Amino acid sequence: MSAHIIARSGWSSLEHEMAMLRYAANLSGKEKAKILFLNTASASTPEFVAGAKQKIEWIGCEFSTLDFFGSINPNYEDYINSHDVLHVGGGNTRSMLAVWREYGLDQTLRKANEQGLVLSGFSAGALCWFEQCLTDSLQGEPQVLKGLGFLKGSACPHYDSEELRAPTYIKKIKSKEILPGFALRDFTAIHFVDGKLFKAITTQEDKTPSYVDKDGEEKILATIPLLGPPVRTNSQYAPKQAPDLKP
Repeated sequence: MSAHIIARSGWSSLEHEMAMLRYAANLSGKEKAKILFLNTASASTPEFVAGAKQKIEWIGCEFSTLDFFGSINPNYEDYINSHDVLHVGGGNTRSMLAVWREYGLDQTLRKANEQGLVLSGFSAGALCWFEQCLTDSLQGEPQVLKGLGFLKGSACPHYDSEELRAPTYIKKIKSKEILPGFALRDFTAIHFVDGKLFKAITTQEDKTPSYVDKDGEEKILATIPLLGPPVRTNSQYAPKQAPDLKP
């Protein structure tokens, strides 16, 4: 059974959100996928949970959530395994991982993914799967954080929408403070199968994710549009070519 992980930058538009949710749901092979929303990174903020519920039900899937800040059913591992897709929201990545590790959720999710649970998420919910990530969990310049290590390398979200992200990521890769990895512009995502890059996707014509190598050189990933025509990037960090990263 293949292990699917989808990492995307952030919530950018309703159309984008719905397309990405459908993409993840379709990977389950279920007509009406059961999607579990984890918003640990934002402390299960009620309005975020309500928004996710609405979108997931709009695409014809079953919604549920799991709050690690209230009284928790000790059988939460079985509860997670009863779902088809895990959708992880954004927020404070450092805090989210600390809570997950306290409850042993890191190991639970690794096993569940190997058994067919599709893992997906945006922002904090995208960074967490990599060996390392660039996070703004602390104020000031984005910092390097150790991730769960389900995926090799590192990742940086909001690469084109937050001023410090791109230059800090490139600087820290070149200084070897962080591993080479994936630059995620808003409206983009990367899909891994069994730990290997399978597909890069976008929902906006002028957006594409990239790979930043050990020399800090950004290379565009061959990207498939979910909405609209094939993309062309106009990033100021002008990628030159696609790296050979396919399985």
